[in-house]
Amino acid sequence: MRFAALGEILFDCFPDRAVLGGAPANVCAMMKQFGLESFLVSAVGNDELGRTARESLAGRGIRLDTLQNAQQPTGAVHVTLDDAGVATYRFAGDSAYDHIEWNETLAHLAQNVDAVVWGTLAQRSETSRRTIERFLRETKKECLRVFDVNLRKPFFNAGIVRHNVPFADVVKFNDDELPTLAAFYGVSPVDLPARLFDEGVSLTVLSRGGDGAVLFGADGTIDRAPAAPVEKLVDTVGAGDAYTAVVIQGMLERRSLAEINRHANQVAAYVCSNRGATPVLPEKLRCF
Repeated sequence: MRFAALGEILFDCFPDRAVLGGAPANVCAMMKQFGLESFLVSAVGNDELGRTARESLAGRGIRLDTLQNAQQPTGAVHVTLDDAGVATYRFAGDSAYDHIEWNETLAHLAQNVDAVVWGTLAQRSETSRRTIERFLRETKKECLRVFDVNLRKPFFNAGIVRHNVPFADVVKFNDDELPTLAAFYGVSPVDLPARLFDEGVSLTVLSRGGDGAVLFGADGTIDRAPAAPVEKLVDTVGAGDAYTAVVIQGMLERRSLAEINRHANQVAAYVCSNRGATPVLPEKLRCF
């Protein structure tokens, strides 16, 4: 099976180190561990970070056919962690991932991919926004489309979110994003899943961090699961992206919501107990 992640690639710049990240890249790395041929649709600069990104991604087995070069610098985000290990982010301005161009390579991939994930950050630029939309439009009908909104201030608005939702089979958001998304649709937070189902979405995923997650199916199925225990919290960077990857894997394998939620929480907990967003998973976590 083939998987594509669309959007930003950037380096998480901590006080003591720079780590390759960005939600699409993180999910892509996890999907490769789950056995899918994984493509990252993004762009890096002709700079040291760009070269480092290519080497790192290639080392993880991610296909780079769709990773473009741009004149702008490779993306970066400055990360600070509070005493509980929870991250906050400050994003650099005009970056390579803001300039993802449509080409024949992307056209071919879009027509042959089995699942795709994307978010809002790379859509802060018109160029990448147009490319992401065209890719989604050209996927085959049975392709699983997952919109992991990842709202990052100030790079989103109601128009972008509402324009993207109809492309999605799955929409994922967290507790902090829930009130904003509900306001975009003029409904209460409790009514948001039903409103998204009206747009054609078949599954909504509410990630609640340390309180676990809730999955709402359009057929009325609801599964609530607590977070899995974390042996020793290192940081939460990448935990949500790991959860997203397991949702995709589970949907492709037609697993039940209960199976997906349980396993996704276990993988996310493992990520929280390790440094970096995409640690190598033990074999028992690479499959259900």
